[in-house]
Amino acid sequence: MEVKEITKFREISNKAEVYRKQGNYKGVIDLYKVIWGKENANFDNWDSWRYSSSLRKVGKVKEALEICTEVYKRSPNFVQNVSIFSWCLFDYYINKD
Repeated sequence: MEVKEITKFREISNKAEVYRKQGNYKGVIDLYKVIWGKENANFDNWDSWRYSSSLRKVGKVKEALEICTEVYKRSPNFVQNVSIFSWCLFDYYINKD
């Protein structure tokens, strides 16, 4: 990834964090979904957590599970991902609407 791309990615990440703190989960999702498929290997654990937790907040549990699964494969000890992963599994398999 080039410096210019890294800078853009960090800008998106910083904006997503602001949106998350404001409770604008749709805003977080809109920012990350554009780059997730192209650059998800460059997402740090916290970017992935922001994205998956925002998806869960708006009821997109299956999508959140996909992200949590991928993050778990590369960072099984990232506690925040394990937590959101567990909640998504609960929502998907037990707390179905």
